[in-house]
This record gives sequence, structure tokens and C-alpha cells, in this order.
Amino acid sequence: MLKFILKVFIAHYADILLAVFYKNNIWKLREVCKSKNGQVYKEHLYFSYLKQSGAWIGLGAQLDSPPILPHGLQGIFISNNAVIGRNVVIFHQVTIGSNSLKDSKGKGSPIIGDNCYIGCGAKIIGSIALGDNVRVGANCIVTKTVPSNS
Repeated sequence: MLKFILKVFIAHYADILLAVFYKNNIWKLREVCKSKNGQVYKEHLYFSYLKQSGAWIGLGAQLDSPPILPHGLQGIFISNNAVIGRNVVIFHQVTIGSNSLKDSKGKGSPIIGDNCYIGCGAKIIGSIALGDNVRVGANCIVTKTVPSNS
């Protein structure tokens, strides 16, 4: 019963708990969760905070540096197996998602290079690569590899 009450408390006050214990640094909390040194409650706090923002960033996603989020986490989805380089700007409502359809040519997760700019509402899906310094416009759907400096 106590575990249930604690989980409900964490889910309801995730934003306050993140501010108090992690100084609003979701990336620090994410690293703690990935290290597996913390209890399951830290992971619950991480996912509860993301849920409040309508976001999902899988713990398995490889982030070379915390992405730059000009509009916060609002609606951002990053697949569990995605790889994201340094200094990547990600606007709201962006999906960086896996394609898990067995009969698909693009099965897998995206790899995004350094210094990329991903406009709001963009969808980057499947086993593709965005090279370094790539700009993806708002509401674009990317399903094929894009070379660097495009």
C-alpha cells in the first residue's frame, strides 16, 4: 500500500520533486536512472515528469549532449534506440521514432548528427541518418538519410 501511495505522490508532484531534488535538471535525473543505482522511484519520477509534458525520451536513447529545447519538452518523442549528437536543437511536437515493422526497409531508429536543427512538428522515422549541420523544417517527415550540411 505504501508503494502505491508513493507512486501516486510522485506522479502528481513530479515537477515539484524534480525542482527540489534535481534543480529542474531532467538530464541529470535521466543519467541517474540509466546508472541503475537509484531505486525504481527515480525512474518513476523521470517518466512522470515527461508524461506531464506529453513527452517520451527512452532511457536507451543515446544523447551525446542534452538537446537544446527552445520550447521545452512539449510533445517530444525520442525513441529508446535513437542516437542524437551534440548541440541538436529540437522544437516542440517532434518525433524521432523507430520503425519496427518487420516487412519495412527502414526498420530501426534514427541517428542524428551534431549541430542539427529540427523544426516544430517534424517527424524523423526509421533507420536513417541525418548528417552534421542538417536543418529539418517544421512539419517535415523524414524517412530517408540526409547528408551533412543539407
